[in-house]
Amino acid sequence: MPSKTVLLPQTSCWMKIKQNQNDLLTSGSAVSRRLVAVIDLGSNSVRLVIYDCASPHPVPFFNEKVIAGLAQGIEQSGQLSPEGVDLAMAAMKRFSQLCNRLGVEHVSVLATAAVREAGNGPAFVTEIEETCGFSIEIISGEREALLSAMGVLAANPKADGLVGDIGGGSLDVIELKDGKAGRFATLPLGTIRLPEHVGYDRKKARARADKLIGDVSWLGELQGRSFYPVGGAWRALGRTAMVQASYPLEIIDNYVIDRAYATDIARLVSSQSAASLKTMPSIPKRRSETVPFAALVLDRLLKAAKPERVVFSAASMREGAVYEYLNLLNDDHDPLLDSCRDLAAKAGRDVVGKEQLADWMAPLFREDDPATPALRKAAAYLSNISWMDHPEYRADMSYLKILQAPFIGLRHFDRAFLAIAIYTRYEGEGGAGIARKLLSGDAQKSAAVLGLALRLAHGIGAGQPDAAMRTSLSLSKDTLTLTLPRDDALYSETAFSSRLKKLAALMGRSPAFDYC
Repeated sequence: MPSKTVLLPQTSCWMKIKQNQNDLLTSGSAVSRRLVAVIDLGSNSVRLVIYDCASPHPVPFFNEKVIAGLAQGIEQSGQLSPEGVDLAMAAMKRFSQLCNRLGVEHVSVLATAAVREAGNGPAFVTEIEETCGFSIEIISGEREALLSAMGVLAANPKADGLVGDIGGGSLDVIELKDGKAGRFATLPLGTIRLPEHVGYDRKKARARADKLIGDVSWLGELQGRSFYPVGGAWRALGRTAMVQASYPLEIIDNYVIDRAYATDIARLVSSQSAASLKTMPSIPKRRSETVPFAALVLDRLLKAAKPERVVFSAASMREGAVYEYLNLLNDDHDPLLDSCRDLAAKAGRDVVGKEQLADWMAPLFREDDPATPALRKAAAYLSNISWMDHPEYRADMSYLKILQAPFIGLRHFDRAFLAIAIYTRYEGEGGAGIARKLLSGDAQKSAAVLGLALRLAHGIGAGQPDAAMRTSLSLSKDTLTLTLPRDDALYSETAFSSRLKKLAALMGRSPAFDYC
């Protein structure tokens, strides 16, 4: 099957549903639940993911996958596997019941390469629709590529370079530039299709991958940019890279490695036998036969595109479909601030005034400080997330909540920085080992300064940012000064002098009070 290269449309596929964002997130109140589901009828697996979309940051609520193997034998028969059809049908019946019981507002059912190319694909779709009541979209390669690009952009609006989405039946490659999808190609290099086509001969597979990837002439124009691998087989390679490097944080989304190391991992895995791969905990046993071919394809794609770095993405076609339904990608959104504001709202404490709190702390940080304005605002949102936890464990609980939160699109640096900042805000000391391994000494200090500044602000007004807004901070070469309103009992310096002293000491200054 020859590759196809086209320019993806930018606006034609957007759903015309527009949500009022003011109704999605109300400051200072608990967020109600709103469920939207995507079912991916893939070549290898059938997956249901239900998202809680009550805020502008959809979060997975329920996730279930069935390995059906619809594409098994399709290279020879041209038909969906009979066993795969039975397994997929049983899964779809269950998914229908789950969505009904949970009150899911909308279900997108997307059938990909195997279903659209198999001779019995239309009959299979009709049976599901009649039995389960779903409306199924058999998506084209172009549509599949665009949704994958949307998913990556939802998590990383500034993504630039190449998305590669590998499934059981096909590989889609999509150019990203200026926050939009551009050129794309779909290739028959899926993790089931490729080995079946070459009789599981890896030498022949490499030659076929080189031929088909080489036909996509524009890949060579992407040298030096980023590559965003999508798909379970490639995420398994990312986890292998983590294990080999003793990486401390076991979150694949936004895990970043350079091209040389990615190539080393791809060649290591592609050279292993299935028996050997079954002994590697980072490789699911069910993928031991196919993941060497996924690794081989990654190796050849990296050779052709020559990206500077590889950024693994947990967001994919499914997230693209959800963001499309909610029409969120047409709006300015920041995954960092959206995620942190959402977590703060769900913690049940006011988020009102947190932007002003971030501005109040600004005099403490130089322009090039690791505590960027965005991180300061994010930390302000999160500064009360453990108010309901036991006082003895607030530091540890807040640290784990932030470091391990199911956010999509957050840099690992940002997770670690915010985790240390809020850990310090709650008087945590000596812990946070995983986060510290991800930050330089300067970044750790900056995060601690941010945490102590938040602790001071909340001490001034019992957690109410507006009280701190009547004060101000100033920094000189030797002194950290807190200016207070004169003749107001609320601002008795004895109530929070110890907090100012601790912050000043960390910054190498003497504490001082002034009055206005």
